[in-house]
Amino acid sequence: MTESTVRDELQQYVQMQVDIAEDDFESIVAEAVDMFADDGEDPDQLQPVAAELTAAAISRRLAEQADWPAHTDSDRLTAAFADLTAAGIVARERTSPAARAAATARSSTRPLATTAATPSTIPRTRRAPPAAKASTSRTAW
Repeated sequence: MTESTVRDELQQYVQMQVDIAEDDFESIVAEAVDMFADDGEDPDQLQPVAAELTAAAISRRLAEQADWPAHTDSDRLTAAFADLTAAGIVARERTSPAARAAATARSSTRPLATTAATPSTIPRTRRAPPAAKASTSRTAW
């Protein structure tokens, strides 16, 4: 690959990792160098470029975050998954491909739940009558 192509692809990779926000600076740089070195690029030349691109991507992200609200949609989603877990409901916000494959294998060999809801076990509730007038106010998130 040409030097500009490698740099462009390296920048895209680094930006994606910063956007995902699961790894720190050193991990992003190391993974980028390893990935591109596997494609035949010189790790000694990749390292400073990956570090420069990662620092720039993190700086851009921090500048963007300055305008973010105190609690983002992502924060609320994470809190909702924590609430489900606290209530004893198995729910995962993020799973790896290996975890999904293992769950699929388990579900094909044994049931995921020990009880099943049937019409006789579902409590019957009365529905409230419809409101006379629909509210025009919106819920503030």
